[in-house]
Amino acid sequence: VVTPHTLVGGYGLATFLAPLLLAGARRIICPNPEVTSLITRYLPPLRPRVREIPIGSAVPGPPEGSDRVRQAVREELGAGAGTVLVAHFGFARPGKGIETLLEAARRLHAMGTRYLLLMIGGAWPGAEAQYEDLKARSRALGLTVRVRWLGHADRARVGALLGACDAYVIPYDD
Repeated sequence: VVTPHTLVGGYGLATFLAPLLLAGARRIICPNPEVTSLITRYLPPLRPRVREIPIGSAVPGPPEGSDRVRQAVREELGAGAGTVLVAHFGFARPGKGIETLLEAARRLHAMGTRYLLLMIGGAWPGAEAQYEDLKARSRALGLTVRVRWLGHADRARVGALLGACDAYVIPYDD
């Protein structure tokens, strides 16, 4: 799996090496539409291997009428005025601290805190079993109602979800 963050600029040798690196990849994860467009336009045979998953900096800011969007998303999720809406965004992989986050969620639940934790993003390639284990762990901790595993979402949806949240957590272990 290759994640090219940029294909323009840099040094001259990179222009030659990038297509070779991409050609040998089974999957190509592009962090934004610009990189996706470059690969699919100049290397069309690689198109079936490409998947676009935005990094945090590529997620759009609040949309026009963001208060209305925020309220609509919270209503869709069942997060009333007294519910703290929390998000974790990114690939689930070892070192991300999701186990720590689930333990914190369990403690908040035990204290009676009204919250909803959104797990936005799927498994890191090769860590699918760990992702399923984390989902099973949240169920075993009795957090089915409090933790929503949303999987991958497009940029606009990620932006709307993050814009509706009260907090964003990054509990890295490493």
